Amino acid sequence: MVAFVPRAIGLEMVGTRPLYRQDVLLPLVRQLQGHPLLAAEAWGLDDHTNRPYDDQSIARLATDEPSGNILQLRRSKRIKHTTFLLLGTQPGISIELSPKTHARDWPALFELGDALAEVYRPDFAWVHLFADVEPPFAEPVEATRFLMDAGVGGAGAAYEDFGPGGLGLRTYIGPRFVQLFGHALLLATPAVVAELPWGGIRVDLVEQPWQAAPSVLTSAWQAAMDHLRPAQLFSTPERDDDGYVTFRRSERLDQAVRE
Repeated sequence: MVAFVPRAIGLEMVGTRPLYRQDVLLPLVRQLQGHPLLAAEAWGLDDHTNRPYDDQSIARLATDEPSGNILQLRRSKRIKHTTFLLLGTQPGISIELSPKTHARDWPALFELGDALAEVYRPDFAWVHLFADVEPPFAEPVEATRFLMDAGVGGAGAAYEDFGPGGLGLRTYIGPRFVQLFGHALLLATPAVVAELPWGGIRVDLVEQPWQAAPSVLTSAWQAAMDHLRPAQLFSTPERDDDGYVTFRRSERLDQAVRE
């Protein structure tokens, strides 16, 4: 069996609590800094600036007023990553691990996902390994994996435009969306489902999804998505003639946001 080699490894988190507030930003950053394999060593506000990490500098960025700043936290040791925290009116958190990260270290990002979700309480969050597949596809499992990866929308314009596209390997659904989906519907999802102390629900496609074979993941994803799509909250995927995917935002999501 050929070992899975990801194209990208990431955590994406979206919500409404603004990261320009100290009481929101600092608990998040301190959770990251408390992880022995993921603590950042440097910070900056662009791709070229690297200042040694210190709490006081980070605290000064949280002015209680939105800005155009994107705080970048970086680590160059084992489990190399860059973390992006959006300090504007559309908050978001994105952690990009090096795709060369050894498989033995993948569980660390899933652990961190639990910790960050507990303190931020997002609307949606994903921890995901992205496959290196592109059209044209050699077999159906590749087409399904491409669709799954494309739906993991994160902290940025794509989520604002289209909303959540679907489940990732691990997905956190916050209290607001638990209510919209329906608590009973989520708990009945054919996946590994856990209720969380902060009011969210965590959906793993399978036990220890970072270890699962691609065919197992895509089958589990399809079954879970077939179960949840009737709620009409995920965006609708549309394939073009070449196999690439775009998404159409859910009308029910728009109604819910307005309410």
